[in-house]
Amino acid sequence: MNNVKFIIIILLFQIIAFNSFAQKELVSDNYFGANFGGTYYRLNMEIRQQSEFVQGYSGGVTFKHLSERYKEYTLIGTIISLNYSEKGGGSFFEFSVTEDSITSITEVPYSLKTRYIELPILATGSVGNRKNRINLYLGPHLGFLISDKIGFSDSIPETGYSEHLDFKTDFGINFGAGIEREIPGGILTFDFLYSQGMSNIYKTRTINNALIYKNQGFRVSISYLLHFNNKNKNAENNKP
Repeated sequence: MNNVKFIIIILLFQIIAFNSFAQKELVSDNYFGANFGGTYYRLNMEIRQQSEFVQGYSGGVTFKHLSERYKEYTLIGTIISLNYSEKGGGSFFEFSVTEDSITSITEVPYSLKTRYIELPILATGSVGNRKNRINLYLGPHLGFLISDKIGFSDSIPETGYSEHLDFKTDFGINFGAGIEREIPGGILTFDFLYSQGMSNIYKTRTINNALIYKNQGFRVSISYLLHFNNKNKNAENNKP
């Protein structure tokens, strides 16, 4: 419940910020296009049990709205994307094995691969000129699990383990930066986005007796967005 409240607060902050700039009769720009990139995620548990990063892919569609302020130098806006995103992690799965009344711990390397449909909503601020800008991003995401698989690199004892995630949704917070360049018909952006899960994907003590299991990682991507509206631009240019 606290995670949901945190995300709601971030969304309210985005709405208030957007409305405060919109009241200044700013010039608006709208973009729509596609994004594609690589993901590097791990399963964030306790410090002694941090998993290794696994590589995946991500891609989807993006809508970007910008409200221009101070002519071409500072812009505030919102980015909404619908993405396919691969996450996961790799480490050692600890099995408790009892033989002849003696209990021992056996560690077997594992790799977790998860796939989500993800909806990030980001506030963005940009500085630069009309051709080149530096962007900053902040906002929450909501992910819906579409598949998950855990694999072991060695034989495992005949004992129970969790074959699938316990929770099918993933709440989190994102922040990052990017470089944007205007090209004919739209913009091309190169982005780096860090993501920290705020909700567990397993029940507590499911793997290695840990208390937290949260997605953690980053995404490097490229986006091509078409410019399909420039509200009030002609009025701005025709001012005496």
